[in-house]
Amino acid sequence: MIKEGLSVTKYKVDKVIAWIATSNIPSIKSVESLGFIKTIEEEVRSFNQEVEPVKFCKFIKIYGDCQ
Repeated sequence: MIKEGLSVTKYKVDKVIAWIATSNIPSIKSVESLGFIKTIEEEVRSFNQEVEPVKFCKFIKIYGDCQ
């Protein structure tokens, strides 16, 4: 699904950013297989439907590599 979304991006951008929950291993593996690089940036977010805050990590990919 992420790969399909990248293929239809019609705007000129320098890079693509993905914030993914550290507990979401399948999505992390997907973006890594597409060439996204994990940065050192992390963020904790609280959601009403979650008991504990959720930790997210930032992944980036230079747009020229998205093909």
